[in-house]
Amino acid sequence: MREKPKILIVDDSPELLHALQIFLEKKSYKVLTVTSDKQLITALPVFRPDVIILDVCLNCTLDGRQICKIIKGDNQYKHIPILLMSGAYERLKDFDECKADGIIEKPFNLLLLHDKIEGVLNILAN
Repeated sequence: MREKPKILIVDDSPELLHALQIFLEKKSYKVLTVTSDKQLITALPVFRPDVIILDVCLNCTLDGRQICKIIKGDNQYKHIPILLMSGAYERLKDFDECKADGIIEKPFNLLLLHDKIEGVLNILAN
């Protein structure tokens, strides 16, 4: 039996995190949610996610694009697909500069989110 893919979600909205966790766990993912860059850094080596969903606008010292660059610049974690998420499209249009693997515009359809996650997981599998 295949192990459940692990999704790490970083957002400062507890309501959104809770809703995403419920939805993705029903889709057979193992989900960990965190609300800050510090929690993300602590969770990475322990949880070892298969995909990271990272909000751009966080109440942290760094925004999601900067965090993405740091993760993608680390040899230990650069292979993990990162989907940047934001309600401000202008913050997503140059997502390739921070080496993100895709974007999710808020508000989003949960089924489209699921498709994006499956897409990056399929790329990893091949």
